Amino acid sequence: MEETASSDRISQGDSSGPPGDADTEEIWSQQNLLSLDGGGIRGYWTLLVLRQLMILVAVEERKKDCPSPEDYHSFHPHTFPVHAARPLRTGLVLIRGTRFPLWKTVISFFHVIILTISADQVLGGKQFRMTVLDCLYEYRKMGNKIFGKPRLISQPNTGIITRFKYSASAMEDAFREVTARRCEEIEHRIKEVTFPSMPGLCRTFVTTKKKERTKDSKGSEEKLYLIRSYDHEKSDPHHLGRQAATNLSTKAVQTNYGPAHPLEIWEVARAATAAPMYFEKIRFERKSATECTKISFTDGGFGYTNNPINKGLSEIKSLHGKSSIGVVVSVGTAKAKEYHAGRSLRKQVRKIANVATDPEVAEEHVDDDLAHYFRFNDDKGMSIDLDEWRPNGLFTKNPGWKTIDTMEHAFNKWCNNPENTKHMKSCAKELVRRRRIRIKDSARWQRYATGARFVCGHAGCVFDPQYDREVFKTHLLSEHHADPGEVDNLIRRMTKFWKYQNIPHQG
Repeated sequence: MEETASSDRISQGDSSGPPGDADTEEIWSQQNLLSLDGGGIRGYWTLLVLRQLMILVAVEERKKDCPSPEDYHSFHPHTFPVHAARPLRTGLVLIRGTRFPLWKTVISFFHVIILTISADQVLGGKQFRMTVLDCLYEYRKMGNKIFGKPRLISQPNTGIITRFKYSASAMEDAFREVTARRCEEIEHRIKEVTFPSMPGLCRTFVTTKKKERTKDSKGSEEKLYLIRSYDHEKSDPHHLGRQAATNLSTKAVQTNYGPAHPLEIWEVARAATAAPMYFEKIRFERKSATECTKISFTDGGFGYTNNPINKGLSEIKSLHGKSSIGVVVSVGTAKAKEYHAGRSLRKQVRKIANVATDPEVAEEHVDDDLAHYFRFNDDKGMSIDLDEWRPNGLFTKNPGWKTIDTMEHAFNKWCNNPENTKHMKSCAKELVRRRRIRIKDSARWQRYATGARFVCGHAGCVFDPQYDREVFKTHLLSEHHADPGEVDNLIRRMTKFWKYQNIPHQG
């Protein structure tokens, strides 16, 4: 771990990496990890880091794959999807005299993403395959809906009154609304938009705290609980299941292993952002023939779980082996070190909250043997509370602009540090190097980058949609006796891609 003269926390391992001729299978077997600290509204700073990283990725890509900047996008070499960049279709970034279409970049370099209290920052980006610019756009909109109307009398303000500072229903409405606009466009949708990710795509988990209670019991201890979008191989039959929108079933979780959690997207976001004193817990009921268990979730952003990098590394190792770690990127929220002098109850409450949510507690214990580890954060940071939103008010024309401006100014200052730029370039270079190797397996890259799936178009065929091109090809040849010389064309006609909604342009 390195520390620059300006106290910016940027850590980087050896960038030489595996041999340049490493085979495609080896690179695909290594899981790239993106870990994002919790920080509420400061997650906007995190997105600015990712935006800059994608700019540097575009510059690196152009050196070999894309002679024209207009040809570069995150789905390359496949076709840029219709409506993929909505509502923004501007965002040309001038770099060395060349304009790059930043609105064409999505975060498509990682296999596993960890989210904490700022779950909405990239939860939408990966689940809804959004561009970085669209993530920033949605973050600004949601910031006002969630933090724009604080309750004047609440626990964070007084330290006594057990009233939450913000409306949980307003936050739920914001999450539901963005889900409805950003989810895949499917005719006659009859199912909720749930958290589990499809095979071959990026996987996500969020950290939460979970507590259970049955009738006449004192309740269990609040424990760290991972809500996963993927199955964990250490299956536990007593995983968190569900039957209806907010009705849970089966026995209590013992080890937090098992199948992916089929909660709705908005429920996962609520569970991961229910900060104590700020938002009410999200609650479920799990009913059986003999009892009813009440389950509650709060955000997992306390101590080391506010930067759950080690938990992410453990997940990858337990699922894929110790040699399966690829590039590891950890991004902070530029949280300033704060010292709350005084003995007033309010100041003591704020002091406890700041110590408990310090993400650098985890950073001091990251495995030093990682070959490609990058940590981007500004320790000097910003003195911005997790819920700051200035100005706000019923008649404010541009609510939150001061807070956004403060974060953008702080980020620009951090980004202009040559050491920071140097390490971000190293990260971008390694990500691009691995992507170039991965696209040699065209079918797997198509699935990962575009969400492609294969649906048999033969009348009466009940073959389930496939995510493996070779399995689908075998089906066509063996079951439908497809002409081997035409089977590839047939597969192209039967390939379905993630379909973006046609959101009106606003830029």
